[in-house]
Amino acid sequence: MKLFFKSLIFIIAVSSAVSAQIPKTMSYQGVLADTSGNSVVDGNYNLTFRIYNIASGGTEIWTETQTIPVVDGIFNAILGSVTPLNLAFDQPYWLGVSVEGGIELSPRIELTSVPYSLEPDSGSAASSLQINDLSDAKYIGHSLFLGSGSGDNDDGTDNYNTAVGYIALQHNTSGYINTALGGYALHNNTSGFGNTAAGYEALADNLTGNKNTAVGFLALTHNKADSNSAFGYAALLSNTTGYENTAMGYQALLSNTIGIENSAMGYDALRNNTTGRFNQAIGQGALDFNTSGEDNTAIGLVALFVNKTGNGNTAIGNFSGPQNTSLSGLNNTTAIGFDADVFADNQVRIGNSDVTSIGGYAPWSNLSDARFKRNVKENVSGLDFILGLRPVTFTFDMNAISNKLEENITYDKNGNKKHIEESPEMIQSREKKSKKRRVGFIAQEVESLVNKLGIDFDGVEKPENEDDFYRLRYSEFVVPLVKAVQEQQALIEKQQEENEKQQQEIERQQEEINQLRSEINH
Repeated sequence: MKLFFKSLIFIIAVSSAVSAQIPKTMSYQGVLADTSGNSVVDGNYNLTFRIYNIASGGTEIWTETQTIPVVDGIFNAILGSVTPLNLAFDQPYWLGVSVEGGIELSPRIELTSVPYSLEPDSGSAASSLQINDLSDAKYIGHSLFLGSGSGDNDDGTDNYNTAVGYIALQHNTSGYINTALGGYALHNNTSGFGNTAAGYEALADNLTGNKNTAVGFLALTHNKADSNSAFGYAALLSNTTGYENTAMGYQALLSNTIGIENSAMGYDALRNNTTGRFNQAIGQGALDFNTSGEDNTAIGLVALFVNKTGNGNTAIGNFSGPQNTSLSGLNNTTAIGFDADVFADNQVRIGNSDVTSIGGYAPWSNLSDARFKRNVKENVSGLDFILGLRPVTFTFDMNAISNKLEENITYDKNGNKKHIEESPEMIQSREKKSKKRRVGFIAQEVESLVNKLGIDFDGVEKPENEDDFYRLRYSEFVVPLVKAVQEQQALIEKQQEENEKQQQEIERQQEEINQLRSEINH
């Protein structure tokens, strides 16, 4: 494979007239690519550096070889770290580079005046950004292009563009008020305006997209749309036509292609989203697995982590939202609190198994408006239902509940389960709750009674799936209890009426007896 350098060279030189013991080194950064412009495969490469006092030919006056890691084509080297740079720097020098013992890459790179500050007699310290050959700088009106190939196709219009870096804004023709800083930044832009790209290949494929901001290596690389903002390594990397997205953090919204109006803040937030819209994710790994789900809000570490296609879900708190990957398509759920979990569509859950009290400063209000109630019937079961209930006292096995909820389990970025170390406070809270004696009913017994009586009763919440629980809505017991009291009162009143009739009959019969006695005595 033929190689060449798309090279940005960052050289830092430090010297002192006081001490000659400061090491003479230079920082060198480059991009290693093939002749087609593709970055070499990641790995360690043997690079040989040589310094000459002539642009071509001749014999090197200094050389060293280093094994250097190359990632995405980019490498960094400290020249002089193997063989000291014992050069006077009192004449022009050129740097040559060869890879894996191959022929030296051409052309050699002329060292600018900055490295000469290595000469102890200069008594100075300096730093400089060298971009190959300063002859590459071009000024067109209020536009500046600095770097080999940058702005090569500009139409000459005074467009207030700035490009600093190898072939940055190279294909721009009529785009205006663009800023590109870094190799390949806004490389393919033609007529897009108001874009800012800072970082290697940031907004590299943008053609006509406007008002985008990309800060970071590979940020918004493939973008072709408007009004996106990406801050961080590979943020919104895959975005093509999606617009009005905001990504802040390493690989935030990494896979988004056509999804619109998403906001992701945090490492890997909304990382796998492709077409999903109107999602908000704040926190590391928040909505990480989401692909096409829409209108979701996740705030907290790995909040709504497993959601893929579900819509309209809300999770607030670290580890909040569905915890099992089998529940990746739930809709309209709300989970609030640390490790709060949901199991089915349209569920709202507050807190985890450690919570001991939920309340406020006013009673909970339910919708009850005659204007919207239909099919009203007085067919509530009363005494039969109430008399069939079995009130009991009991304790909850909170450790068993916690294990079923997998509250000590989360997922890594690949979807593999991993254990969460529980705090002593959480363990103590569960132990305390496990000892607390409660009063109530057994949901399965209530369900059996309802089925036996053949009545409608929505106080029993059945599991939606194998991960869910039986639950009772105790407030729903108030209505049949009221009905039972009414039925009991009716029986009492009926009995009182019968008693009154019997009393009247007794009194009538007593009166007749008294009359007979009176007649007999006379």
